[in-house]
Amino acid sequence: MKQVDDILQEIQQRGHRKSRSRAAVLYELAQAKKPISVQDLRLLFEEQNIFFNKTTLYREIETLQKLGYIKELFLRNDTALYEMNESHHHHLMCTQCGDVRHIVLEEGLHDEEKKIAKREQFIIQEHSLEFFGLCQKCSS
Repeated sequence: MKQVDDILQEIQQRGHRKSRSRAAVLYELAQAKKPISVQDLRLLFEEQNIFFNKTTLYREIETLQKLGYIKELFLRNDTALYEMNESHHHHLMCTQCGDVRHIVLEEGLHDEEKKIAKREQFIIQEHSLEFFGLCQKCSS
C-alpha cells in the first residue's frame, strides 16, 4: 500500500488541495484494521481533539472516492463503511459482534467470473463478495 504522504503528494500533483481534513481521513483509514463509518471517523477525531464539520468529512470522503484512494462498502445494513482502496479483497463479518476481517480469495474466483461473463454475455466491471456468519469468539 502507498504511504499516506505519497498519496497526499499525488493528490496535489493531480491538482487537488492537500487539506488537513483530507490528510486526517487518509491517515485514519490507513491505520484502520477494518472498514469504518463516518460516525466512527468523527469519534476517532474527537478522541484526538480534532473537529471537522460533518459536511466537510462527507465531502472529503466523496473526493477521495472519486480519486480512487478509498472505497465504500455496505455490509448487511444501510451504513456506508470506508476503507483504503488497496489490493482487491473480500470480507468476513460476524453477524453477532460485527467484527469484520479482510480475506483474499486467490484461487478460482477469477476463472468463475470469466465463466459467468461469457455464459451471461455480461461485461463484469467489478464484483463484491462478503461472507456473513459467526466468528470464533461468538460461536463458542
